[in-house]
Amino acid sequence: MKRRGVTLVELLVVVALIAVLLALIIPAVQHARLLGMKLQIQANLRSVGQAMMQYASAHQGVLPRLADPKRSSPGDKLPLNEYVKYLQGESYRPAGYSVVSYDSVPCYRSPSDLSILEIAPPDLRIKYEKYGFSSISTNTLVHVGSGRMSSAAPDGASHTIYAGEHNSITFLEEESWNLYFGPLPDWDINNPSVYLSGGNRYSGFANAGFHDPLPVTSGNPPTTLCSSPGITFQHRPSAYEAKPGLLQSTLHYGLLVCMVDGSVRCISPSVSETVYWGAISPNGGEMTHLLED
Repeated sequence: MKRRGVTLVELLVVVALIAVLLALIIPAVQHARLLGMKLQIQANLRSVGQAMMQYASAHQGVLPRLADPKRSSPGDKLPLNEYVKYLQGESYRPAGYSVVSYDSVPCYRSPSDLSILEIAPPDLRIKYEKYGFSSISTNTLVHVGSGRMSSAAPDGASHTIYAGEHNSITFLEEESWNLYFGPLPDWDINNPSVYLSGGNRYSGFANAGFHDPLPVTSGNPPTTLCSSPGITFQHRPSAYEAKPGLLQSTLHYGLLVCMVDGSVRCISPSVSETVYWGAISPNGGEMTHLLED
């Protein structure tokens, strides 16, 4: 008996069915992948918040203190550097003070950091995997002053942003900045080469010493705006657009941040300038309510 072959119509039907299945499966897989990245970043930020509280508990309620954000001072402690042993264990001891002596901390690395995933050269990616680059940036304003946890956020711990996402490398205007959590050379606002020529800068935002945008509060009742009007955070910028002094969201959901109380939130890209910078200012006197996705 002669066996019948597959007709062209049958073949086209099978191809069409496969195409339909792929159209259904691929978006679901992409959504699951993005959701997994979001959950990982949230877990990373939550770990940083817990490490901050552990540090304060171990130091009589005092956070790592920056005496003057415009210049480094003896005794300054960089937050993410100080938190490493609470994240990696008491046995963690850095081998020295150079970049290459600081192993990478997994929760400081974002799975969606576009500056590493898309454009960083292979040798820089290797450094990112091994050394002290950070995709998380902390709020410098929280660490200026007395440094006490109880007075770090007079506006309320649940109303003040402590840390958030940030591209670990930026290539803005031919400058290359590496966000880094290990010890850095001295910086001084009177030495423009430090903050205009690029290089390593410690992983913190709202730092006057690097001419970052800052919250400016005025009026009664108090209202907070940005020192560079119209700016909030950058929503999914490329490494060529990312500014080292601003937070950057890496996923379409919005900006993931950790508050001073350790809670993690997702801020909508449509957040107003007043609400956003009010949440960065720890002592402006305003009470802000962040819009969440």
